[in-house]
This record gives sequence, structure tokens and C-alpha cells, in this order.
Amino acid sequence: MCLKDLKPTAKPTLYELVRASGVDVSVWERPRGLPQTNPNYCFEWSFCEPGKTVVLTLWFRDLEEGADGSIRWTHGRALRPEEIAVVNAMENAPRRGNWQRRAAKFDNHVKMAWLGNLPIRAIVNEGDMGVIEARNERPARVRFRLLDDVPWYVTRYDEESGATIERGAKPKGFVDQWLPLEEEANDVPQRRLIERQEYQRSASVREQVLNRSSGFCEYCLQPGFMTVSGLAYLETHHIVPLADNGPDEISNVVALCANCHRKAHHAADRGERLARLRRLIESKF
Repeated sequence: MCLKDLKPTAKPTLYELVRASGVDVSVWERPRGLPQTNPNYCFEWSFCEPGKTVVLTLWFRDLEEGADGSIRWTHGRALRPEEIAVVNAMENAPRRGNWQRRAAKFDNHVKMAWLGNLPIRAIVNEGDMGVIEARNERPARVRFRLLDDVPWYVTRYDEESGATIERGAKPKGFVDQWLPLEEEANDVPQRRLIERQEYQRSASVREQVLNRSSGFCEYCLQPGFMTVSGLAYLETHHIVPLADNGPDEISNVVALCANCHRKAHHAADRGERLARLRRLIESKF
């Protein structure tokens, strides 16, 4: 697909597109009035289904097509620094507050997508972008919009310089505390002698569990930290240990942040944690 093919020519409601993206829109419903006209949501710039997907509204004019045919959004911030400075200077405090809140929320969702390696669904807008001046402002006017069928991923993120989001990019992937995932182990747990005997875990099982987590600890729901290689880090944990004849299967393995993993082994409330992990995994199967 070329960039011109992403130029929208129809105007479904933002509510319809956010719903089609897989985000829960039940919060839009209200006793009076149509959900698509709910002002608490219909003017937002970004949405999120935690741990699953992020939805960003992008202006067609801001998309860039590379020589290799790739399509990117490269501004990295919902508002450019000069725009933020003007917003801060506005006398209309409520309007200024709305812009700042939406910008912060947008940036936070980009960061969540980066840390959690989440797919981004892009809603592409065509029309007039909002103009902000010190004593005057003109709200954005969307003439057309569409929901892109192809997921986007954050390929670069920096707190200072911003981010790059690319259409159809490959997810970064995840790593855990054991061998690299490409070094496949046998499906049946085996023992090998190093300095002590330990079980060799299935790389396929670990990979499936890490992908299932989308980079978020399955206990506390916080994102794993980013390693120097750009991969999200979590630790895989067997609910029933291999030493106790627990199966090396995805139904017995969870992805935990390093803190929750240590607590699963050593915390005073580890029994309660074990029970919760069992309930959590049962709910997935």
C-alpha cells in the first residue's frame, strides 16, 4: 500500500472506529444522548485497551513515506515544543488544560505501546488541524477518517526527542532470565550438568508465555523494563515447579516482573500469591 491509499474518503464516527479497533467503549454509553457524541471521549486523541492495543489518531499530513515504501509517523509528541509553549501562554485556561491533558495522555499511550510492545491501531484524519495562537484558537475540523487495518509499532522512543511509529513494523520481542529464545530446547524437560542439576526449559513455551503477556507482568500488570538491546524484560515462572513434577507447558507458566518473581519465591504472602497465580492462569484456559 502507498501512502496515498491511506487518505480517508469517508467519515465514520470516532466511536465506531475505536470500537472496531477492539477497545472497550462501554464507558461512552450514557443515560441521555448517543455514545458517539459523549464529549468526554469523542474529542480524545488516543485510547488504550490495557495490555492489548493502543489507538492513536494521526493526521494524514503528518505521515511520511520512505524510499523503501515504509510509512511512518515521526513527530514523537502529540504537541511539538513550540505548540506546547503557545498553549501554556493561552489565556483560555480550560482550553489550554484540555490540550495539555490530551497531549500527556497521547504521549503516555505511545510510551505504553513501546514498553509493552503493543500493536497500535491508527485512525487517520484528513481535514484542518487545530491552530493555537496566544489569544486565539481554532479547533481541528476532521472531514474524513479511517481505521487502518494494518497494526503499527513504536520503533523508537526517547523521553526527550520523541518516538517513531511505523506501519507494519515487526514487534520488538521479549527476553527472560534463561537462554535466548532462538536456542530451542526439547519439549520435554531434561537435566544437564553445569555446577548443579537444573531443568532445561522449553524455549517455545517461554516464547508463547512472553508473547501472551505483551510485555506486562501478569501479576501486577506493570510493564517489564527495557533492556539495552531494546527488548522488554520479564521472567518466566512455573506455578507448579518442575522439581515437583509441574508440566513445562504454557498453562503452568506465567510472565512476571523481576520483583513479583522474587516475591513468588520468597515473600511472606507467597501462598496467597500462588493461589492468585493459579486463578489467573485458569482464567486464560
